[in-house]
Amino acid sequence: MNRLKELSLFKNKYFRLFLLLGFPVCLYFATELGQGQDLSLLWDFTLTRLGVVAFSVLLTTALFWVGTLMTRRAWAGGLFTALLYMTFATVDFYKTQSSGAHLQISDLLLAGNISGLSKFAKLYFSPILFGCWAVVLAWVLLLWCIDFETRKQIRFQWLMP
Repeated sequence: MNRLKELSLFKNKYFRLFLLLGFPVCLYFATELGQGQDLSLLWDFTLTRLGVVAFSVLLTTALFWVGTLMTRRAWAGGLFTALLYMTFATVDFYKTQSSGAHLQISDLLLAGNISGLSKFAKLYFSPILFGCWAVVLAWVLLLWCIDFETRKQIRFQWLMP
């Protein structure tokens, strides 16, 4: 794996910038496609609601950079953000398939009762969702390969004394 990091492609500043700035956009499209399972609906939504898309990408970017600055490594911030977003996208997909309603904040409070609900749900393997997970985790691997490390680190005194 370390030989992979030494490729000249990962030293190119434009490629590194593309990976750093493109990660939140990739994550946005992967989560939306994973939830909706329809590329044409995703493009229609993206083109008709650019403000919503821009806000979602900016929020994803902010979370990615907070994670990066907390850990001082882009791959760790990306992994944190990817696991958070893709987990919610996966849960939302399966909840929508089983009940017809999207995931809501109140559903998180009922997470303890999930074992009782699982016997009514028929969960099936989704190749699109699996592909979205694979693309996002591959992008995190590429972030690891560029070995981007920040000089500054933010610390929340109440979180990490």
